Amino acid sequence: MSKTWEATEIEMEKMVIKQEGDYLVARQLYRFVDSDGNVLDDLESKWSNEKVKLENVPQNILDGISAIEDYLKNKAVNEEGI
Repeated sequence: MSKTWEATEIEMEKMVIKQEGDYLVARQLYRFVDSDGNVLDDLESKWSNEKVKLENVPQNILDGISAIEDYLKNKAVNEEGI
């Protein structure tokens, strides 16, 4: 007996953003959701991927990523007492 699902929405989850050479690479995990808002756990989660040359990334996005990196580095430095 086969089972069928009908996904009507996507739920975005974990996001990874990193610089690889001259590129900004973003990956975000997503899951399928039915019309009642229930995650369809039987369907495998997937990744959405994007790779963009740094020169084509808007400055406000680069500034935001830099601010997050600075914050996390300062937090780690403080936690480690360095």
